Amino acid sequence: MANRKKKKILIVGGVILAVIALILLVLLFGPQVLRSRIEATASRALKMEVHVRGKAGFSFFPALGASLADVQVTNGGLEVATLARAKVGLKLLPLITGKVRISRMELVKPVISIVRQKDGKLSIETQGGETRGIPTALEKLVVSQGVLHLTDLKPGGGIVLEGVDIAALNLSAGGTPGGCPLKTLSDSGEIR
Repeated sequence: MANRKKKKILIVGGVILAVIALILLVLLFGPQVLRSRIEATASRALKMEVHVRGKAGFSFFPALGASLADVQVTNGGLEVATLARAKVGLKLLPLITGKVRISRMELVKPVISIVRQKDGKLSIETQGGETRGIPTALEKLVVSQGVLHLTDLKPGGGIVLEGVDIAALNLSAGGTPGGCPLKTLSDSGEIR
């Protein structure tokens, strides 16, 4: 009987501590702070300018996460991508220490535009010709209603893919710094 009471007290105490921790997170990292940290983290990871023009918010159920509306990614003033909505899963321990680590991502209505200039340079390349990075590991990536614009300014035009849906688990990209992350891309999932 005494063990049961101890277990109940421990469970109730754990739930109370979790609620207090969540309240502290909301107070310390409100939507504006969350927005600026996600913009900074995504900009560093992609080596492009990422701006959240819409609302940002937290979600606590079923897992800790953030939602962002109207996201824009630019490279040297050129628009590379827009998202109607993004939901990201956040890892709790790094967030407590002030860092943003993303575990999963859902992108709704992304529009990605890649342009090959007449000199052969892609709109997603750095000054040294490196392809921009992507997050190195995600437990889950879901893309729905995506559009991909590939434009070649040389004769030959380009292509538009609409209705792109992706569901990938355990997505990872590695390799050497400055190398193309697509060469070492690994996942299990479905692309339509």
